[in-house]
Amino acid sequence: MTSRTSNIFTLRRVFTALAIGFSMAFSGFGMSAFAADEVTGQKFRAAREAGIIGEQADGYAAFVKPNNDVELKRVLNEINALRRSAYTGIAEANGQSVDDAGQVAARSIIERLPAGVFVKDSTGQWKQK
Repeated sequence: MTSRTSNIFTLRRVFTALAIGFSMAFSGFGMSAFAADEVTGQKFRAAREAGIIGEQADGYAAFVKPNNDVELKRVLNEINALRRSAYTGIAEANGQSVDDAGQVAARSIIERLPAGVFVKDSTGQWKQK
């Protein structure tokens, strides 16, 4: 096998693993299909649609403005912990950093968001999609 062929197989394996990981981890626009309960998912989606929570370029969700709602903080922390776990698994499987896996996932999440959801870009500015 040539070096070029080996590189093609490696890239194909990486992209396949990423596609599988992202489909598992982000079904429902950022929810983990295998760990978050439906109530948490509904609260998260409702807060994001209301402009309370937005998506960031690093693959994690955050409050658009400071918020003292204890339950929403719990929901946000749970979602981000699930995402971190998914990114860690993907990163380990593909020999990349967790941060890189999160940034790749962010692009996928943000592409799928409906218009009106807040997105924090790499410059730190919140903007509506």
